[in-house]
Amino acid sequence: MQLRSRLIRIYQQSADLDPKTEIIGKVALGRLWGNSARTATSNTQIDAHILPAGFEQW
Repeated sequence: MQLRSRLIRIYQQSADLDPKTEIIGKVALGRLWGNSARTATSNTQIDAHILPAGFEQW
């Protein structure tokens, strides 16, 4: 299985990963549920590894 981000490996509690490791690739924040779903962020820094759109269409 190819991982889209090393952030996923941290979640999976990989013992061989240093949390300071450089992020490889770009990731989406998740997905919105349905056509009327909305999201908001406040006082948030979004680093370069997050896709500019924030979310992907599924």
